[in-house]
Amino acid sequence: MLNSKNYKYLIYDDFNKEILSTLINLDQTKIIDFRNFNRFKYFIELFKSFHLFFLHKILIKIFFNEGFFIAFICSQIFKYNPKIVLTSTDNDLRFYKLKKYFGSRIKFMAIQNGQRSKFHDIFDHIHFNKRELSADYYFSFGSNIAQYMKKFIDVKVIPVGSFKSNLILKKKYKKKLNNKIEFLYISTFRSRKIDQIFETRTDGKVIYWKDFFNNEIKLLKLLNKICNENNYRLSILGALRKEYKKEKNFYSKNLIGGCWNFIKKKNKLNNYKVLDNFDIIVTSQSTLGYEALGRDKKVAFFKKQITPYNDWRYGWPLDYNNKGLFYSDLISYVELKRIINNLIWIDSSKWRSILIKEKRINMIYDYKNCKLKKYLKYEKN
Repeated sequence: MLNSKNYKYLIYDDFNKEILSTLINLDQTKIIDFRNFNRFKYFIELFKSFHLFFLHKILIKIFFNEGFFIAFICSQIFKYNPKIVLTSTDNDLRFYKLKKYFGSRIKFMAIQNGQRSKFHDIFDHIHFNKRELSADYYFSFGSNIAQYMKKFIDVKVIPVGSFKSNLILKKKYKKKLNNKIEFLYISTFRSRKIDQIFETRTDGKVIYWKDFFNNEIKLLKLLNKICNENNYRLSILGALRKEYKKEKNFYSKNLIGGCWNFIKKKNKLNNYKVLDNFDIIVTSQSTLGYEALGRDKKVAFFKKQITPYNDWRYGWPLDYNNKGLFYSDLISYVELKRIINNLIWIDSSKWRSILIKEKRINMIYDYKNCKLKKYLKYEKN
C-alpha cells in the first residue's frame, strides 16, 4: 500500500468538482488535477511508485505501452486504491485506457458532460479497437449514443440525463401579462480570433473560427428579423462569464436593428433557471439546447454546417430525417419561420407525446440524480 489513507472515489480531472460534490462525499475522494500539469512534480510522484517492488514492474510496463501520463494516473490509482474512478471529462480518450490495468476490483465510470459528435470531438480521431478502450459505466444524456459508443469503447451505457440540469427543479412556465412570446437564443460564442484555426478536416480542408461564427450569426439574424416582424421578444443567453462584455459586443456589432436583451451567464447552474422562463428556445446544436428539451421546453434545433460528417445535427448519431417538426439541417428564413410556427401552434398534448419519446432518446430528466447516485453508492455527509 502506498498511502495510509484509502479513498472510496478518485476523480480523474479537477473539473465540475463543485457539482460532483452533490453526488459523492469529497471527504472520501482524491482528485487528480492535471489541468495545470507540472511534469517535474508528477515525475517525482511516479518515481516514488516505481521503487515499490510489487508495483514497479506493472508501472514500467504501462509507461512503455502508454507513455508518461497514463503511467502517472495509474500510479495514483495504485496509491490511493479507490473503489470508483470517476470523471465528467467523458471525451478524454485517455480515461478509457485505464481500466484494463485494474480488472474488476475498481469501477471506472464516466459521466457525459456535453453533446458528443465525431467532428472536433471524441470520435474524430479514434483509431483504437474496442479491446484497448473500456470502462464499466458511461452515464449518458439519453439512449441515442449507446450503440455508437459501443463500437469503440467496451462500456455499459446508462441514460441518466444531464447531471447538472438534474440538480435544478423544473419550474412550470407562466405566461407573462404582456402576452408577447418570449424567445431565447443560446449563444455558443467563444473568445477566439476569426482567423484562428478551429479544426482541420480529414479531407484537408481548414475550418476557421469565422466559419463557426458565421453559422451562428446567420441563424440569429434571421431570428431577430422574425421577432421584429411579429413583435416577439428576443433574449440571448451568453456562453461566457469572465468575457461576457466581449461576447455582448460581438452580438451588438452583428445584430443591427431590433430590440433584444443579452443575459450574462452567472454560473454553471443558473442557466437552467433562465431556460424555464421562456416560451421557445432556439439553438444551433448546443448542449444546453438538449438540456432545455429535457426540461420540457419547446426547442428549435438547427444544424451547424461546418462538419463533414453530418453529425452536428439534431439526434446524432441516430438516423433522423433532415427536417422535422422542431429541427432542420438548413438555416433559412423559411425553415426558421416553419419551425417557430410549429412550436407556437402545436397542441399541448401532442407536444407532450413528442417529448416522451425525444427525451428518452436524447435527454432524460432525473431530478436530484437518483439513478446516478445508486451507481455511485451515494452516502450523505
